[in-house]
Amino acid sequence: MKCPLCGEEVKPGTFFCPKCLSEIQWVPEYNTVETQIRRKRKEDRHFQKHKSQMKRKFSGKNGLKILLCCAVFLILGTLFLGGMRIYQMNTYAYQYKTGVKAYEQGDYEKAVKHMDAALLMEPDNPNANVMLASIFEAQGDYTSVEKILTVFLKQHPDNQEAYGILLRAMEKNGDTQEIKQLMRTCTNPDILEEYAEYVCPNPQTSLRSGTYPYESAQIALKGDCVKIYYSLDGTKPNEHSPVYEKPIQIRKGVTILYAYGVNEKGIPSDVIYRRYILQPGEDED
Repeated sequence: MKCPLCGEEVKPGTFFCPKCLSEIQWVPEYNTVETQIRRKRKEDRHFQKHKSQMKRKFSGKNGLKILLCCAVFLILGTLFLGGMRIYQMNTYAYQYKTGVKAYEQGDYEKAVKHMDAALLMEPDNPNANVMLASIFEAQGDYTSVEKILTVFLKQHPDNQEAYGILLRAMEKNGDTQEIKQLMRTCTNPDILEEYAEYVCPNPQTSLRSGTYPYESAQIALKGDCVKIYYSLDGTKPNEHSPVYEKPIQIRKGVTILYAYGVNEKGIPSDVIYRRYILQPGEDED
């Protein structure tokens, strides 16, 4: 600090000027107006210097080069992001995920489009096949569901979810014989247990086939089904045949009995066959 009267340099902590002996008032530099002004001027000079440097840097050939470099980097960045986007869109994961999202939002047309694209990349993928069938089921297109999953289950016979979707579609289409055949060929006990309502057990008779020493006999039918159709004329019964309500009376001679049951879903059992010969006075075989 300098003496305010004579300008002599005064060491910090000295209270009198060594030259003119005037009293020195020590005031923190940051509290003086002069210091504030000097600091502001210094900042302004620094800003003007930086501004001039930037102006020189971006003027003329240098500025053009920098602008060209920025433009090139911007174009390359845009092309890179666009390429990544195109690559991503052409992956199975993207198509499948987008299709599932559209399905959840109820946009089935878009969902089918993306799931078809996913299957073009991975035709045998279980998730995509089952999801496409689910989309068609939601649209009420049960015929398409059957076409997809009938083929799919030949390669993936233990896919329980696919069985459920296919069975529901067949039920909606009234394809009871196809349901019966599908469940007959199923060998997975878990699937058979899970969808037991789609299987109708065969009816049972109170008397097995054979020869009996009776004038007449009664045959009772029972089974886990809502209806049992039967015939006694040697032809196989159908939905127009008599419905079993009480024990069937048979007479001496030969009687051929055919019968099958139908469960609550209208799915039939196999047709059972019984042959009875009543010969009074002879021993039972």
